[in-house]
Amino acid sequence: MNIISVNNSSSNSLETTESIFRKKYNKCKLPVQNEKWGTYGTVNRARIDETDAKIIGILQEDPRTTYLHLAKECCISIDSVRRRYDRLKNEGIVVREIISLHPRAVGIDCMSWLGIITEPGKESEVVESLNKKPEVAMNFIEIGKYNIRSILSLKNLDDLDPFVDSLKKIPCIKDIDVMLWSDIGKMAYPRNLVIHPYEEECDGKMEASSDSEEIKTSSSTYLTQKEKTVPPVNILNRAMDNIDATILGILSTNARIPFSTIAKQIGISTKTVICRYRKLKKDFVAYSTLALNLRKLGYAGYASYNIKVSSKSWVKDVFDRLIEVPNVVVALKLIGPYNINALAPFSNPEQLMRTHESISKIPGIERIDQQIGDSLHVWPAR
Repeated sequence: MNIISVNNSSSNSLETTESIFRKKYNKCKLPVQNEKWGTYGTVNRARIDETDAKIIGILQEDPRTTYLHLAKECCISIDSVRRRYDRLKNEGIVVREIISLHPRAVGIDCMSWLGIITEPGKESEVVESLNKKPEVAMNFIEIGKYNIRSILSLKNLDDLDPFVDSLKKIPCIKDIDVMLWSDIGKMAYPRNLVIHPYEEECDGKMEASSDSEEIKTSSSTYLTQKEKTVPPVNILNRAMDNIDATILGILSTNARIPFSTIAKQIGISTKTVICRYRKLKKDFVAYSTLALNLRKLGYAGYASYNIKVSSKSWVKDVFDRLIEVPNVVVALKLIGPYNINALAPFSNPEQLMRTHESISKIPGIERIDQQIGDSLHVWPAR
């Protein structure tokens, strides 16, 4: 399992982290220098140039961006854009185009992180038990204060305490901290992801990609839904009729599908689909972006930052500064032992440490507890 420990309060631990990662991942370092982040390393690095990176960046903001607009932005032909994007998908760099729905769109009233402390070495056994619970959407094995972090989704907030009490009865679980998502808002900030073009000059040969045969979320991330082909989302909100639910269900499997195609499938006009989607996007879509294979972009792992602010009045200011930090791709306001959670992938120890330093310098932060996990592989995971 490619995960290591970082103690936020100890510089010695950070130095140890750096030495471990250098030995493990510097088989092939990219000699790209960035004044803010330093040398950029690689793991199963895909060959993309600046134009590829620009196409990905634009589509991260809006996966429905037309080839015509992309061609104008990149100063190339529409055919070139289409060929490039097809290649990015065929090589598994772009996994799919997604829309992420607000929990209320699927009848969920309560979302939270669960910070789970287990007996040493029992993480896999506990995850196996958690995977049998349909309310537990995803589990991450990590190193830090918690052995496992899980995403919990419940229809009613009143069900939270009884459900957590039932989880505490699972053998080998010692304790569970609950961190409610108080305001998911946009939640994901995909454009913060730093994407560097591939450079030919390497100190060693590129390793063959181990992700080509099967797309997975992570070697230490476990989903209740493991199918590579994503099924439509089950829409359960009374504010939507059957047509609205069908539109979102189709888009949840392919966010780039033409509105005209959706119109033909449903039997309504394209204009009606567009009008309905605009309203649905405002009320029920949390964000829309590309799901990317982070391993192929050179990322080796991720850090999750559980942040406690010195005063509740600081939460907004800290949050607004946090989402400006490069590579902070997820940020959530919480109710519980922490006020904010953020997630940032990293490619090498230098980048990990610089991200940590940038977050630590934000005024109003009282404490940061850092979790380390191996690469998410596919992000965002549905």
